[in-house]
Amino acid sequence: MARSRNIKPGFFQNEQLVELDFGARLLFIGLWTIADREGRLESRPKKIKMQLFPADDLDVSRALLGLAKYNLVTLYSVENVDYIEINNFLKHQHPHHKETESVIPKCVSPRQALDKSGSNPSDSLLPITDSLNPETESLNPKTDTPTPKKERKPKKEIKPRENIEGLNIEAFDKYLAYRKEAGIKKLTKQGETLSAKKLVKLGGNKQIEVVEQSIGNGWAGLFELKATSSSQKQSRIDEFNEWIDSDNNFINGECNVIK
Repeated sequence: MARSRNIKPGFFQNEQLVELDFGARLLFIGLWTIADREGRLESRPKKIKMQLFPADDLDVSRALLGLAKYNLVTLYSVENVDYIEINNFLKHQHPHHKETESVIPKCVSPRQALDKSGSNPSDSLLPITDSLNPETESLNPKTDTPTPKKERKPKKEIKPRENIEGLNIEAFDKYLAYRKEAGIKKLTKQGETLSAKKLVKLGGNKQIEVVEQSIGNGWAGLFELKATSSSQKQSRIDEFNEWIDSDNNFINGECNVIK
């Protein structure tokens, strides 16, 4: 099965490869795609030609000998079966972890080699990376230095409203009941704590007045107390007070919606 491989620009400028004809150079690239994850494959020239050059007249056997002459590949035999090993394949390739393990024996003895001569090929001949899933390939070089862990900021302490110094519980419960009756979004625990502290800061000993100001104006939040004598606002406050005092509409701090 053919596999995706990459190629570096230095391939086209390598002094050893330019000594070979165009077909041999193209064969070298093609061998990467049909070799297994160890860079090995069976040396079957006719099959290789059908896989890589189905419409071209290329003498694959002659081209393989040319690659072996410059030590780009090793041609060897194990138990009368001929194989090809791409030299330095794993130095430059990083096969995908899901690729099937190689079942081809490696060349462990010089006597197994059918042709071995020349010097080691340039490092620029083979690609640096290869992956069947490029989206999971890391773009950063691997280092031995561990990545420092980010310190988590301590969560802000959320105090129960009963523990907030100076809070008028009655006034704050009235504010929460008003929000529920008006259909205003329910506060989170942290939101309740912040609103309670704000009520203490704004209202001081006039927290009831601050809450009634929000009720009279139809505000969702709490704001600094302002002097007003609006009869309309007072009417809304009286109406809400009448509703909240009703045993049928306010039980144990829970509000029932008036239809």
